[in-house]
Amino acid sequence: MEAMKSQALMMMIMVVVLMAFSSSSIVAAQEAPAPSPASDAPISLPTLMASLAPLVLGFFL
Repeated sequence: MEAMKSQALMMMIMVVVLMAFSSSSIVAAQEAPAPSPASDAPISLPTLMASLAPLVLGFFL
């Protein structure tokens, strides 16, 4: 049980660090205009993590 809590804590820390790193590396992109809704712009990593995190937490809780 203790190992499972520790593993979950490490997973959450890794997600937070990954989101912080990915959002800080594209600071210069804030000056660029937003892409149009019809463009094929790729989904950003923070958006993907923010979408998947509640699903994963809901599945495991």
